[in-house]
Amino acid sequence: FELICHQADATKEHRNYVAAYGEALADYREGRFAAAKAKWMRPAEENQSEASPSAIMARRAAAFITEPPAGTWDGIFVRSSK
Repeated sequence: FELICHQADATKEHRNYVAAYGEALADYREGRFAAAKAKWMRPAEENQSEASPSAIMARRAAAFITEPPAGTWDGIFVRSSK
C-alpha cells in the first residue's frame, strides 16, 4: 500500500492514479504481466523514482514476462534475493 494523501484532499489525479494502480494489480494477479507492466510504467515514469510502488511492481511484472511463474500461481510474489 502507498499513502498518497488524506481522502478529503484527494484530487482527480490522485483518484485516477489509485484506479489505474488497482487495474494493474488485477492484471498482475491474473497473470497478465505485460498489461500490468504497461499500466504501472506510466506513474513510475512520472514519479521518476525507482523505489516507488509502481516502479517496483513494473519490474516484477517485467521479470514474470521474461520468466513466468511455475505451475499454478496464486498472485503472491516471493522474493528470491536480498
